[in-house]
Amino acid sequence: MDGEELSINSANDFFNTDVIMTMFDEIGNYIQTQFFDADVIAMRVESGTQLKPLYLDSKGFMYAFNEKDGHYEKASIVPSSSMGFMMAGMIPQAYKLPRTLS
Repeated sequence: MDGEELSINSANDFFNTDVIMTMFDEIGNYIQTQFFDADVIAMRVESGTQLKPLYLDSKGFMYAFNEKDGHYEKASIVPSSSMGFMMAGMIPQAYKLPRTLS
C-alpha cells in the first residue's frame, strides 16, 4: 500500500478546519453548541444552562464563568503543557467529523 507521509510540525497542520457542532439529547432537546476555531486552536462552548460561554485554549486551559463571583476563572485541563494545544481540537476529532465541510 502506497501512502503519503504525514508531516505535522504545528497544531495548525493537524487542526485546520473550523467546526461548529450542535448537540441534542436523544429526544431532540438542545444541549450545547461547540465552536472550534482552527486559526487559534481554541473552542467556545455555549449552553442553555450556562450564563456565559466556556472557553478552551491552545495551552490546555479552560475558562469558565463563576456566576457567584461574577468573573471568569482559569483552570488547567491538561497536566502536560506539551499536550495543551491538542485539547480544543480533540473534542471535534472524537466525534469523527469530516476534515472538510461543504
